[in-house]
Amino acid sequence: MAGITHGLLTGVLVTSGLSYLTATQFNSNAIKIKNEINSCIETIEKRNDPIPHISNVRSFYSSSISEGAKDLWNEEVISAVNWWYNLKIGNQLTNLITDVFK
Repeated sequence: MAGITHGLLTGVLVTSGLSYLTATQFNSNAIKIKNEINSCIETIEKRNDPIPHISNVRSFYSSSISEGAKDLWNEEVISAVNWWYNLKIGNQLTNLITDVFK
């Protein structure tokens, strides 16, 4: 009779443990799903809001026109140097030029 009781109690324990773990997993999944649904609702509600304009106009914070011109010149020089180093033959030509001026 003790074997039947132990088997019954073990079955109840395993079943209740699995039920508890399943319920906690359902609750955590429900919270994740609720957050995703709220995010989707928020996106849908904001779809008619105007998109803020991002200007691509360069703005200069320098105090004078000469400073702005210097900044433009520096930017052009930097872009030219970057272009030169991106060339496949740039390193070879640089070595040849340095050899000439040695």
